Amino acid sequence: MAAEACPNCARPLCPPKISAPPVLLQPIYQPISEVHVQRRKKEVGWVGAIVAILMGCLAYVVTTQLQDRIKRAEEAQAQPLPPPALKLLEWEWETADSSRRIVGLVTNNSDKDFRHVGVTFGLYDDDGAKVGTTTDWIGGLASHQVWKFRAEVFRSGPLKASLEEITKY
Repeated sequence: MAAEACPNCARPLCPPKISAPPVLLQPIYQPISEVHVQRRKKEVGWVGAIVAILMGCLAYVVTTQLQDRIKRAEEAQAQPLPPPALKLLEWEWETADSSRRIVGLVTNNSDKDFRHVGVTFGLYDDDGAKVGTTTDWIGGLASHQVWKFRAEVFRSGPLKASLEEITKY
């Protein structure tokens, strides 16, 4: 086999000598010694211990938060609800001079004065179908004051009524 020649000077070309560093000449796989195994076991042991401690801390935090939420919920259920600011004490039908109305009493249970207070009743026929509403308003209801309302009903025929809403401003 003829050696190749340089195109410029026609001298024969030699293949270059490859010298590899000693590290590359070592085998890729090296057997693991007992020292390496023991070192790995210690590293895995430390990592496992750290993970276990972190999981324990997380469990403690979650448990504490759940216990706090349960305690707050139990305390909220144990406390009685405050009375409503406005309460319907009583009501009845009143008929006079061929007109009908709903009359009754509303009390302001709060320590706050209201500028406007209204009471609304739904009106229903004998079949239970809603046929209208009636409302009465008062301008100003002071704290712990009682209001006697009169809500006129302009519909004839038998009717039933139920409280729909007490409004305050």
